[in-house]
Amino acid sequence: MTKLREIIERHGGNFSATLGQLKLSIIEQLVFIVLAIIFLVLLGSKPVIASNLYVKPLLESGLIAVFIASLHNLYDTANSIFVILGWEGEE
Repeated sequence: MTKLREIIERHGGNFSATLGQLKLSIIEQLVFIVLAIIFLVLLGSKPVIASNLYVKPLLESGLIAVFIASLHNLYDTANSIFVILGWEGEE
C-alpha cells in the first residue's frame, strides 16, 4: 500500500479499483480459512462421518478444493503486489 501511495504522489492516477480488488482478495482468503475450519470440524465429528458412507470423501474433497482455491488466490494476490512493487512509471 505504501508503494501505491508513492506512485500516486509521484505520477498521479486512480488506484481505487486496484485497492478494491486487493481488499476483495483478502476477504476471499478469510472465507477460505473459515471454510477450511468448517470442513475440519465436520471431519472430526464422528456423528457426521457416521451418518453416510459418502460424507467423509465429500468433506475431504471439499477441503482439498478449498486448499487449491486458497493457493490460487494467494498466488494471484502476491503476483499483483509484485507487479505493483515493480512498477516505476513505464506505460
